Amino acid sequence: MLIIILCLIPSSEFAKLGVRITFGDVIVHFFMFLGFSSALFFDMSSRRKNVKKLRIISLTFLLSIGLGITTELLQHFITSLHRTGSIVDLMFDVLGTLAGIGFMSTIGRRFVPAP
Repeated sequence: MLIIILCLIPSSEFAKLGVRITFGDVIVHFFMFLGFSSALFFDMSSRRKNVKKLRIISLTFLLSIGLGITTELLQHFITSLHRTGSIVDLMFDVLGTLAGIGFMSTIGRRFVPAP
């Protein structure tokens, strides 16, 4: 929910906060989706011990990318936000998702509780 809120805040509100959105926007997208997909992967791994890892990876990827597509479409179609949907933002959403899944599949599994 936080990702949707952050992605839909009107651009004029960022200016009031003194936040200047430039190239840093794609970095924010990368880290938002890295965090989201890592948390989602962790949650599904720790709750569903009998589910195959490939299924967890697939679900994490689909849900994360679905969220990325949804936020970009909302930015594009809700013109009162003064935001625009961007394929570049979506690409960084995908990269962040892949990084989060990769992290949790390798290093992060140490943090998932044993069955």
